[in-house]
Amino acid sequence: MSNAQAKPRDFSWWPWLLPMLLAALALRIGAGLLWPNIHQPDEIFQTLEPAHRLASGYGIVTWEWREGIRSWFVPGLLAAVIAAVDFLGLGAPIYIGAIVALLSLFSLTIVAVGFSVGARLFGRPGAILVGGLCAVWFEFIYFAPKAFSEVIAAHVLIIAAWLAQDTTRPRRFFLIGVLLGLACMLRFQIAPMALVAAIWLCRGAFRERWFPLLAGIGIPVLAQAVLDWITLGLPLQSIWLNVWINVMHGRSGTYGELPFYWYPGRLLLLWGPIMPPVVALTVIGARRLKLFGWMVLAHVIAHSLIAHKEMRFLYPAMPLLIILAGVGLCSLLSRIAASARGFEKFSGGALALLAMASLLTATAPGFSGNWTRMAGGIRGMDFARAQKDLCGLALVDRTPRMPYAWSRTGGAFHLHRAVPITLAADTDALAARAQNFNIVLAPLPPDAPPRGFSAVQCWPGAADDPKFCLFHRPGACTPEPGFTINEVLARQDQ
Repeated sequence: MSNAQAKPRDFSWWPWLLPMLLAALALRIGAGLLWPNIHQPDEIFQTLEPAHRLASGYGIVTWEWREGIRSWFVPGLLAAVIAAVDFLGLGAPIYIGAIVALLSLFSLTIVAVGFSVGARLFGRPGAILVGGLCAVWFEFIYFAPKAFSEVIAAHVLIIAAWLAQDTTRPRRFFLIGVLLGLACMLRFQIAPMALVAAIWLCRGAFRERWFPLLAGIGIPVLAQAVLDWITLGLPLQSIWLNVWINVMHGRSGTYGELPFYWYPGRLLLLWGPIMPPVVALTVIGARRLKLFGWMVLAHVIAHSLIAHKEMRFLYPAMPLLIILAGVGLCSLLSRIAASARGFEKFSGGALALLAMASLLTATAPGFSGNWTRMAGGIRGMDFARAQKDLCGLALVDRTPRMPYAWSRTGGAFHLHRAVPITLAADTDALAARAQNFNIVLAPLPPDAPPRGFSAVQCWPGAADDPKFCLFHRPGACTPEPGFTINEVLARQDQ
């Protein structure tokens, strides 16, 4: 330890950690409520929509749920929130806010672990710098309120990685196993990281380490097996059937395939000029936290070999990577500073620069569109919910500029009205089925409404998103069997 480092017990944690956690929570909840968006339709239709259907009895059902390849664990937890809010008679805006707050609160595990790692290695300056970096990093703020399985799994995995820093306590191996198993059940694609962690921790100590670790892993695996058996029909069906359909039958490939080098290029586009220094600092930090480094490398390599790629798939490694970058920066500053007091002065200025870099990157062209991505469909669905005469809603499957336009709304999770939803194949089909609904929500120009309808209001999304407009006609609705959205999606295998 250099003379610029201090022992973590040289200061009281809570006067520093608690304000940091509160500030981080405010940033995450504020972003989630002020800029509602859809990063990708999966965050609605794989978690929030089935949660709403479980709580209320109605909702849109996609092919993954018809095939039985999704676990009910996360939707079940979120359904409890929706049901509790509905029981109190508070409605959709409150349960949406409650879920944003709950997910944001759980995301603070990253900040707490970053603070603890920094404190252990560099004392108070390290705690402030690494914890503060985790608090203000734009991707953590953006993804915190999102109900993606990989996001929630990452917030569990980071706790296991933190516990793994101290292998002198044998009882920890069981708890680490529970957390690794839970993270893998939430997102089985992070298994390579969990395997690396297990091998690193246990090595050849079978009785002292492997046995308690595997016993801990077995608990969430068994629980998931029972849950799938009860809800889907067979143990662990949400895992093995998922692999069979997406990998063996190539279903995931229908959503696009990309070369193995796509992730670095995409990351450079999103992060811009901060990518090279962040990567360099991560490499430096990995010299102090080798396990974190190997876990990040395992995750990136494993996902680079999978043809279907999305940037959110890398999120489980991001907390580890950013903590490594913070540790790397602390290592550099501790060498530059002549004393612990000098290091502390450097750390405050460095954190301010990091916060500015995070803000600039979040608002730069590479990333800024995410904050309002598909926001028009969400705001339109919220507006439709408030229409007192709503008796039927129509969504459009395809428009010239937007395939699967229906998936860019907020689903029944945002509508929260038990009215029939018609899915029209295109704009021409709207006129043919007009008696089924009195409101249309679609990315259509306001000056070209469906026949018999008039434009009420429009909402923009990101720069590359067409505006969603709400159209209304007076009169009642006469639902027609065979054209509800779930019937159409089932026929089209969507």
